Amino acid sequence: METPTLQHPADFAGWRRQARRLLVRGVGPEQVSWQVSTQLAGLYAGSAEADSTADDACADIRVPRSFLPLAETVVCHRESGRFAVLYRVLWRLTHGEHDLLEMATDADIKFLDTLRKSVEGDRQRMITTVQFRRTPGSEREHYSAWFEPKHHILRHSCEYFRQRYSAIHWSIYTPEGCAHWNRSELVFGPPVVCADPQDRQQSARRYAMDSGFPVPLSVISAQSGEHVNITSLDQLRRAARNCDRCPHACDATQLVFGQGDVDARIMLVGEQPGDIDDVRGRPFVGQTGKLLRSILQELRVDEDEVYFTHAVKHFKYTVRGRRRIPQFPTAHDIDHCRSWLLQEIALVKPRLVIALGATAAQAVLGYSVDIQQETGNWRSMSMPETGRQFAFTVTEDPATVLGANSVTESRRRRERLRQDIAEAIECGFGVSQAALVL
Repeated sequence: METPTLQHPADFAGWRRQARRLLVRGVGPEQVSWQVSTQLAGLYAGSAEADSTADDACADIRVPRSFLPLAETVVCHRESGRFAVLYRVLWRLTHGEHDLLEMATDADIKFLDTLRKSVEGDRQRMITTVQFRRTPGSEREHYSAWFEPKHHILRHSCEYFRQRYSAIHWSIYTPEGCAHWNRSELVFGPPVVCADPQDRQQSARRYAMDSGFPVPLSVISAQSGEHVNITSLDQLRRAARNCDRCPHACDATQLVFGQGDVDARIMLVGEQPGDIDDVRGRPFVGQTGKLLRSILQELRVDEDEVYFTHAVKHFKYTVRGRRRIPQFPTAHDIDHCRSWLLQEIALVKPRLVIALGATAAQAVLGYSVDIQQETGNWRSMSMPETGRQFAFTVTEDPATVLGANSVTESRRRRERLRQDIAEAIECGFGVSQAALVL
């Protein structure tokens, strides 16, 4: 009986190396008993990459392209028999059953597919649940999060966080190990124990995956690090003023929060505050605001029915001489401010949300969209707990009107923006009302 030993529970490289050597020697699945080493220091310490000096005969092994990604995901599961089933499937693939992966009714394939879905679901849960908070007492700006995975997914998932939060120092702590990013290197360390269930719950707030809204409605106090329940726009505004997640927040004059009636039926979401907005501390008071208000007046929309806000709450700019030139918000900027916007929507409860441009659309939806393709399309979105629904649509950023190269082009773009908003108001309330009835 062969007893290959793997370095850690998710040692895909080790399993692959051992499996290739077993295949070359002609060792059948029934002759193999897979073991996992218990001598770990830190998270999977001593893990080894695939041995480049493996037998030359291993190069002759051919499997379907989809098998390796499947195996790499499945080894992250906690099911004890995963390595044995993977090797059995590998054996069958290399011994005449070349189309095995396409046989959805096969017992081994069904087993692996179940494990794959479970691991991918756990990874998605981690991505949507992990909430970083400022680390108290840290000498530099550092953020931490606590998460309890069902499977061995920390290493498998951290590449997402490295790419998404590359601009900040962060750590993710789990009962199995921890990951640390210092803006240049991803390092894994030993596990931590969090005995207080309440603290675990607070450190890993759940998000409603269908709509992207935080549940329950809460924020993290910048001073105490504790979660504070938010029940009004005034509370949310005060909490947002203490936010220091944006790297450029210190350069802006002030945070520019949304403005309007708490019972407004329409919410207009812009990209970010402009220069004048930043100075006065109110949204849409510059040329963009004048343009929007003139259009609303033409459409006979009472301004009291509209709530004005921005996806990004601080003015991002670069200085040229005496001028402050706006800079496009990055994906990180949008992500840093997204929770504030979503909570504004949850508190205002508009029947119609209109995103003015790609940045605003990404902030509401959680992913980027093509404005040309999305303009005129409708989505019915819902808020958690209450289940209240609202209509959502996208149109051009008003800045494109102001930045036109000619008067003729400016007029054409303004008319298009006017038509988009008019159709949004006319059709949006119909969509919203229909959704509310269902």
